[in-house]
Amino acid sequence: MIMPKDLIQQRTAVLTDSAAGLPPALMARHRIHVAPMTIRVGDDETIDVPGTDYGGIYDAVRRKPEVPVTVSAPLPHTWRDAIVSIAADNGTDSVLIITMSAHFSTSYDAARVGAQWAASQVPGLQVQVIDSKTVAGAQALVCIAAADAANAGADIDAVSEATNHASRRVQAVAMLGTLGQIHRVTRLPTFALKAARNLPIKPVVSFRASEWSLVARPLIRRSGIRKVRTAAENGLATGDNTRAIVMHVQCEQDAVRIADELSVTAPSAEITVCEMHPFAGVPAGAGTVGVSWFAEVGEE
Repeated sequence: MIMPKDLIQQRTAVLTDSAAGLPPALMARHRIHVAPMTIRVGDDETIDVPGTDYGGIYDAVRRKPEVPVTVSAPLPHTWRDAIVSIAADNGTDSVLIITMSAHFSTSYDAARVGAQWAASQVPGLQVQVIDSKTVAGAQALVCIAAADAANAGADIDAVSEATNHASRRVQAVAMLGTLGQIHRVTRLPTFALKAARNLPIKPVVSFRASEWSLVARPLIRRSGIRKVRTAAENGLATGDNTRAIVMHVQCEQDAVRIADELSVTAPSAEITVCEMHPFAGVPAGAGTVGVSWFAEVGEE
């Protein structure tokens, strides 16, 4: 249980990139800081600050499917400025950065450079950068696990250990809406590129520790959703799960329905529903829905 902010002083602040797709309320509750990404749809540019309307971006992509879309990781100076600001505003002596998987983006590399700049600018400041080896809801869960440790007063080494532990355990399963837009995002895994050419229209995939695997090839959306829900139910029924995140791309009703059904399987789990960040959501396509949770400890 996280104590109120005025009762525990964070020794370590947690900072991530916005690919985690954390809703503002969840960020505030867990005291997680976010470095914004830049989303461009044609000539329109959006700096992805907390509260950005992803639905508006997805609508623009749907209206103009031929328009190029890019989602750029935070640049080194963005990371540096965020770190320096956190250190000044929060009075912390250390900042732990958790990025999306380096297999997908330059975010990790840019964060390392920004961390070096910030450490040289603020004497005594400790900064560590960890590759979460995941993205979207799974990345969000890793950040929350790190924040739980930080909010309990842990130092940066203990928060780092909690982060790596969570990164090894986090699991995600998703039914992809389409892979027709896969060309819009670079550095995605080879699996996704092959799937765009060879798989049926509703592939269900599992993701863990930067590794994709194909779970099923349903042709019917209802069947794909059922497989996602079943995988999540099985996962939440084991181990010490207390939290899950259901993410979607313009199919909130499906996501809410899955969350409601999971709450029956795991009544003690906190289940959050939110829209997927465009970095993953644009290539995955409208209709994508997935669940992230922590696998059983013994499965590491």
